Amino acid sequence: MNTRDVQPSPTNRLLWMLMVVVLLLLLVTIGLFWRMNQVQREVTDALAPLRRPTPLATGAPAPDFRLSTAEGRTYTLQDSAGRQLLLVFSSVTCPPCQQMYPALAQLHARHPDVTVLLISHGSAEENRHLAATQGFAFPVVQWQDQTARDYHVPGTPFFYLIDARGVIVGSSFLISDVDRWMQTRTSQ
Repeated sequence: MNTRDVQPSPTNRLLWMLMVVVLLLLLVTIGLFWRMNQVQREVTDALAPLRRPTPLATGAPAPDFRLSTAEGRTYTLQDSAGRQLLLVFSSVTCPPCQQMYPALAQLHARHPDVTVLLISHGSAEENRHLAATQGFAFPVVQWQDQTARDYHVPGTPFFYLIDARGVIVGSSFLISDVDRWMQTRTSQ
């Protein structure tokens, strides 16, 4: 019997074909996983500008700012040197902000030793109207995008409590947190 005359059995042919198919499927699967990872990186990079910023950390120095009221009065971080400062980032079109305004006025009345500065995202006329209708005894200044970026404001309403040395001692979306911080700081 000549070895050249030996024909591969149908079983051997099927095994070879099956191994080739499995190898091709493995290569296709690896290629798909590689492409999915590539697409995931591209999507993550594309969405990066839309991510909410992380608020500044407690203990970080507060960035300087220069903000004006609708009437033209200017306020800076240095204006509150030696006093606690509560920065409130707000928007006239924000329903949670509108619900927070009465509590903010009450908080200011309970803690007159703390300077409150409401940074409002609205037109000069809207901010004048807001201050008048709410009866705020503290300044309402015009929102500046650069200040919001400097403070990493993730949304509104958002609060930063800054101590007399210009250091951030707390940040939150909740006015109840601010009230708790102030009570804690005055009891110390």
